[in-house]
Amino acid sequence: MRNMEVTKTLVIGLGSTGTRVANNLLRRLDWQYGAAGRAPWVEFMAIETNNNEPSPLRARGDFFPIGLDARIYGQILQDPQSYRKINLESWADMTTLRKLKDTEGGAGNIRMIGRLTFMTDPNFTTIKRALQDRINRLRKLQSSEAQERRGPLHDGSNPTLSFASGGEIRVFVVGTLCGGTGSGLLPDFGYFVKSLPLKETEKVIGIFTLPHENLTSVTASNADRLKKNAYHALLELNHYHQSQGGQLTPIQYPDGTQANMGLEPYDLPYLVSPSAPSKTAEAELNELVADRIFINIISPESDPYSTAVDAPQPDRDHQAHVFSTFGLSVVEFPAAQIAEAAAKKLLLGALKEWHAHKPDRVSDLTTAIGTDWGSLVPAYLQQPPEDWQKEVTAAVNSELGAAKLDFGKLDRSLASLRQAVAPDGALSDQLRARRDQVTERIYQAFSDHAAEVLLDRTRGPRVLAAEVEYLLEGLQGLHEAARANTAVSQAEAADAWDKVETQVGRLKAEVGRVSFLNKNRSKIEAAQNDLRSAMRAFAKIQMESALYASIQTHRKYGEIDFGVAEHLQRLLQQVQSNLSSLDSRITAVKNRLAADVEAKSATLPPVNGLVLFEPRTTVQEEYARALEAGKTSSVQHLDNIEARHFEELIRGWTDLPGVVVPSSRQLERTWISAPFDPRGEHLLPAETMSRLLSQASRPFSAVLAQENVVERVSRERELRPTLDGQLHNAAERARPFLHLNKQKAVEGNRSPIMERESVFIPADTNPMSVAAFKGVVANVFSSTNGRDAVSADPTRALFLQEYFRFPLRGLDQVLGSGGLHSAECQDFPTFHTRRDVQWYGLSRREAQLLEDAEEALIIGVLLGELTIRNGIVMPWTPTGFGDRDFRRLPINLAEAARVLARGEQDQDGFSLLGALPTLQARIDHHWKRPELDPAQSSQEFVQQLQTRLGEFYRQGRAGQIQGWGDQAWAGERLSKFTAKHTSLHEATMLLYPPPAATVNALTLRKDQQGRWGGYAPKDGLYCPQCGGLVGEDVQDAARNGWRCFTDSSHYYGPGAA
Repeated sequence: MRNMEVTKTLVIGLGSTGTRVANNLLRRLDWQYGAAGRAPWVEFMAIETNNNEPSPLRARGDFFPIGLDARIYGQILQDPQSYRKINLESWADMTTLRKLKDTEGGAGNIRMIGRLTFMTDPNFTTIKRALQDRINRLRKLQSSEAQERRGPLHDGSNPTLSFASGGEIRVFVVGTLCGGTGSGLLPDFGYFVKSLPLKETEKVIGIFTLPHENLTSVTASNADRLKKNAYHALLELNHYHQSQGGQLTPIQYPDGTQANMGLEPYDLPYLVSPSAPSKTAEAELNELVADRIFINIISPESDPYSTAVDAPQPDRDHQAHVFSTFGLSVVEFPAAQIAEAAAKKLLLGALKEWHAHKPDRVSDLTTAIGTDWGSLVPAYLQQPPEDWQKEVTAAVNSELGAAKLDFGKLDRSLASLRQAVAPDGALSDQLRARRDQVTERIYQAFSDHAAEVLLDRTRGPRVLAAEVEYLLEGLQGLHEAARANTAVSQAEAADAWDKVETQVGRLKAEVGRVSFLNKNRSKIEAAQNDLRSAMRAFAKIQMESALYASIQTHRKYGEIDFGVAEHLQRLLQQVQSNLSSLDSRITAVKNRLAADVEAKSATLPPVNGLVLFEPRTTVQEEYARALEAGKTSSVQHLDNIEARHFEELIRGWTDLPGVVVPSSRQLERTWISAPFDPRGEHLLPAETMSRLLSQASRPFSAVLAQENVVERVSRERELRPTLDGQLHNAAERARPFLHLNKQKAVEGNRSPIMERESVFIPADTNPMSVAAFKGVVANVFSSTNGRDAVSADPTRALFLQEYFRFPLRGLDQVLGSGGLHSAECQDFPTFHTRRDVQWYGLSRREAQLLEDAEEALIIGVLLGELTIRNGIVMPWTPTGFGDRDFRRLPINLAEAARVLARGEQDQDGFSLLGALPTLQARIDHHWKRPELDPAQSSQEFVQQLQTRLGEFYRQGRAGQIQGWGDQAWAGERLSKFTAKHTSLHEATMLLYPPPAATVNALTLRKDQQGRWGGYAPKDGLYCPQCGGLVGEDVQDAARNGWRCFTDSSHYYGPGAA
């Protein structure tokens, strides 16, 4: 028996995009195993601020809406201090939060809102408990239990199941960086996941989607906002993946715990993007992300940690080399779509036949269920009427049969008979008492018949509806006849009793004529027989009169006493109403199924690659092929096979009769009596529809799921000359979603980016088909560059390309011309999730501005242009009334540099626009002295900086400003500043030249081997430890702070060891 190895996986979808990816994966598991519940090694969570996002995960208890209601949100805005548990005041920007108007509709594209909703209770506690529960379930899951729950596969095999990596868990966090929820949660959500009991070897993998580079307001009105959101999310991810734990502001959770900032939030963050700026491309991307996770689950060799992909050190420009991307294309026989279309076609056929008008199959149920007179009489009497007559007249007959007639006793017996069958006598009481019993018996007989009709494809609900209509007409006629005959019966009863008395008188007369010589026997016997007949006729008339009364409904003093006829009418009217509702619902279901079959038959699935599917042809062909695979004889016609499946489908709807024909004692309403929208989703109960479709799909799933796509390609190549080109194109479409500029990615003489190519081919594929398949794509996926892997799904072959561990500078879509960094949007005061973190800049412009601002602040303090007084105070020239003559910057150096570089507001809300150039101009006044020549002026300025630096530290002033380092730290920044200006650099080299031995040890010619074992790609100064570029020349090395580009901890400047 073969072995099946799978990876325990937790999939967390954040926001709408993450939820849709999880939905897609759930659907793929449903197809692969018959139901996602049969794959207990995969757990799900979908976390979304928009509670209206549709998802099948709701029914599983895996959907977690975390929106804030208006009341709680109002409290947050009014009293942020009450949320000290999460340090809300320190990281939240209240002006940004107030931009959200509708708290029920999601995060409104505001990233800070997305983070806030998660960080507040009860949301946080709910998510944490749910996450712990799922990790614990995965941890406890044994392979034997998983195999039992999985059961046999489509092909009937039941392979032994085992867990990859000793049962270690992989956590996938997926979502988009564009919106509010996912983009706001994703950057630091990995910290939260790692705060739970994961082992060190259990990895958290992120897959994050970016907007397409050509997304504009023509496609999406908020395109610039989406791009700016994505850029800020990347900026935060980059920051979190390179900072030392002690340098990061801690994340405080509502339960008092803190994130471990010493870890990276994600062990492997993937970035992907749609192939076009369209909804269709987004849907296609969501499918492919689900596919990548699915591959990881069922093909453990595709796990990125099956190959060494350890993250290198961040570089000198604060770019973390942690990001990865992949490309995935598929050659697919879309068995799931075909099976769904075929199942719906089969179900549609069954419903059409069942739901059709069949007047020739309609029966008159009057006698069958007992509403005709001949059935009602014995039902009421609980015996044949002849037996009842014998019983009710037995006492009189006994007296008539006595050897000697006793007319006193005879009169008393007749009086007793008359009283018993009188309208207020015992008979009437008995019949009234039996009404419910008779009604129940008739209704039960109808129910039994209805069940047969409803579960018979050759009759169905419209036949039953016609039969009910005839029954109602008959009951109405019965009711009217009973009312009409009641008065007649009473008159007939009086006449009948007169006849009884007449016959008694006659009998007495004949007895009085008896003598010794004339016994008069013949006339006495004739009189007795006529009395018996009159007596029976009277009893029958009274019985029928009582029966008429019982059939009728009586109203008296505001009370209603239902008779059998109206009681049955009301029960059948409810059935009639239910059948009418069922008729409308089935009509709507048929219309929906027909539309679905048409759409699934005519529409290519959103697949990046090649789909073996011919619109309006493949579904019909595969429908017939799959059904004929179940032939019981070689001459069996498709119509007969269909008919057998139709019968099984209708017979299988066993709960329908009880809904259409409810118990006579049922009071509660069911789905069939509820209002519904014919264009809506809830035409039939979801469980019912699911069961019908599941049963309808059985003949197709088992056959189509085993179609080997590679072997099918081989067969179709003979018939379709263009197929080779399509297959080749499909392989080419596996190029990674993001274009990686490898030259930029390895800038600074870094090692080449690790790449991996894989071709996933179904197991047990014919070797000749495999060889032909690989031959077509050989120049795209060659055996030398790639590796073969097994596709667990025979209907799909996949091409996978991956790039691992590169910096964001390698993505022109992010930092290139027109990249995400250039998006302009002023919708919100800040696009960050936290204002208490001084985020590293990503673009060269951002990084340069921050570096210039920090250098200006350091030099400004040293030269006395800035003073320390409740902040860093900068003199200012007022620009108008109300302005003042200074600006007060934060006392934190990094924060002061940020607001200065961006021209934001000072601590008191005054504008800092133009503040950085103003400060730089004042520094220039110290440097560029008109009375000196440029070289002398530069030398004196360099000496002045050195002198002021020493004085500053001797005076112990470094502690006045938060984030200000030691003297070597400040000296490095002065060195970088002077190296940016040639005259200052020359002055520095003259006054404080670097050791010649150091420069010589770093300098290499092109192609010269360095001490690290590699070769210099061009002339320059290189790190002897790792080969990273220190500088193209001495000035460039000084401009870089004499630090290695690849590993900035490798330092060769003043004071280096």
